[in-house]
Amino acid sequence: MYLLSPYWNRLLINLSRNEFLSMLIIMIILWSVIRTLTTFDMYGSQIPLFMMCYSLGAYWRLHGKTNIRRARFVYGICCLLIWLVMKSSYVVFWFLGHKYTIFAQHLSFLGDRNSIFTISLAFFSLTFVSIFKGFISIYINELSACMFGVFLIHEHHCMKRIL
Repeated sequence: MYLLSPYWNRLLINLSRNEFLSMLIIMIILWSVIRTLTTFDMYGSQIPLFMMCYSLGAYWRLHGKTNIRRARFVYGICCLLIWLVMKSSYVVFWFLGHKYTIFAQHLSFLGDRNSIFTISLAFFSLTFVSIFKGFISIYINELSACMFGVFLIHEHHCMKRIL
């Protein structure tokens, strides 16, 4: 992904809003919705998930023009509702797990990192925080540039065993 980053950025910038949205919907269905409904990891790697999250952030940056006053309220409510659904599902699965073992095995079903709920919570949290003034910082940008290398180290199959 690190080598493809300049080309991926060019692709994302040159897509129209509708093409970008169509691509995001396909990515979310393939890498999040199917994973949430089937609990089957089709890809074995988190690179597609990273590409999807990167594209979500790029979409917000390129096309995220909103009414700030209304957006704070809507994004805050969305974050709260998704978080409540995730936590209440954990409690419900815990109670049902005492009677049916299938529920006990899937306690964190909706809280998995590929889950549509987790991706939605991350996106709405990003949008909620990004509409406040003073969000852009040189230090945060430098730190985030270093995090991609850390992600690549942790994603490597040999490093997973060590870490």
